[in-house]
Amino acid sequence: MECFIIVARFVDHFYRVSLDKIAEYTANHTESATRCISLSLLTRRMERIGDHCSNIIEDLSFYLQAHVLKHANKL
Repeated sequence: MECFIIVARFVDHFYRVSLDKIAEYTANHTESATRCISLSLLTRRMERIGDHCSNIIEDLSFYLQAHVLKHANKL
């Protein structure tokens, strides 16, 4: 399940870095603000998909192995 924790951290990192880069680009290219907002919303939705996948993996692990993964990456 180490792979699960790595993927969950990657998704969170990707989301944070993406928003920072989009904000920086928007500040320098104000004419593209509408597209940047759409891109940031898309990035947020992708992050939520990753969260839902993580929840499914946690539930499957518990049901199949009686192994609790919730909050494992917080240690």
